[in-house]
Amino acid sequence: MDKPKYLVKPDMSKPRLVFVGKRLAFSSPSLLRDRLVALGEHWAQQGYLVVTGNSPGSEELVARGVNRVNPALLEAYLPWDHYHPDKLVEGNRVMTVRRATLQDRQIAQACLSSWSIFSKAVRDSRVRFAQMMHGAAMVQAVPSYNKPGWGVVGDAIRIAWHMGITVFDALEDRRLDPDPKLIQVETH
Repeated sequence: MDKPKYLVKPDMSKPRLVFVGKRLAFSSPSLLRDRLVALGEHWAQQGYLVVTGNSPGSEELVARGVNRVNPALLEAYLPWDHYHPDKLVEGNRVMTVRRATLQDRQIAQACLSSWSIFSKAVRDSRVRFAQMMHGAAMVQAVPSYNKPGWGVVGDAIRIAWHMGITVFDALEDRRLDPDPKLIQVETH
């Protein structure tokens, strides 16, 4: 099997849909897991280039659906090289945080007031969110509503709002409007 294709710059030739989602235990109901796979299939069939952070859980399930339709329609952003390589398949397109611009880093820092206390690994994982958002038609998310600031997914949502991108709850099919209270809360 060939390796996924590592990119120098993102593919802007297709409409881009960013998906960010919480980690799910694989003991989660099969109906939820099946729905996330079906969403990935649907978005790929609609011609979207689906952009994820290659994280285990809901992002992995959406990627599985995209890969069933066309692996070249998945663009995975890694916070460091070899982040969950077992989740990537031949044809996937991959970007790493090494390709992040100064603007990506500035956006992530501007959206996260606790930036100075974050480790390099945490910072890089947030910088990739800014990278992922470029050219996005929308963001579909599965936030951790039970966590302060909606968990790590909330950090990605705050970056999307900062960049003027519309965010939807992927499972409830509703728009998530910017919330001043949420914008002030972060994960660590």
